[in-house]
Formats: sequence, structure tokens, C-alpha cells
Amino acid sequence: MVSLFKKKGNEDARILQARLHGPIIAGPSIAHAMHDLYFLEIAAREQCDLMKMGQDLNKCLIDDEVAKETYKYDLREKDRMSAALFNAWLKAGI
Repeated sequence: MVSLFKKKGNEDARILQARLHGPIIAGPSIAHAMHDLYFLEIAAREQCDLMKMGQDLNKCLIDDEVAKETYKYDLREKDRMSAALFNAWLKAGI
């Protein structure tokens, strides 16, 4: 198995990519785990689309400062966003 976000000594890793089985997501709640899965799927689709178009993925990187600010925002808003997304899925019957 390959951990996507785990570095040696990092017990906070939440996503594990099992070869030929797909991702295994862990979180403090179902809403948090589904939030991570949702955004992992979006990122994977974007990567596949870029590869289909023949784009050099090394040239498609976002600025480090933008990545850091996005990460901070996600940490700050994760509880609210996870609950809202999970409630929307429940209402939609997903």
C-alpha cells in the first residue's frame, strides 16, 4: 500500500492508496472523511484531464504561497465545510 500524504513519523495521515483497490480515507468524522475523498477525486480527475491533453504536469503547479494559504484555509474551515457538504449529500440522497 502507498500512503499519499504520510511521511515517516506523521501520524496525521488520513488517506491511504491501496493498490488496485482505491483510497482508504480516515477522519475524525464521516463528514471529514467524505470531504477528503471528494477533493481527492477532484484532484485526480484534474490530473487525468491534464494528462489526456498532453500537458506537462510539472508546468501545471500552483504557486507555493497559494498552496500554503489554501491549506491554512482548509484547516480553518474544514469543520464547517465538511458538515455543509455532508448535509447537502444527505439531502440529495447520496
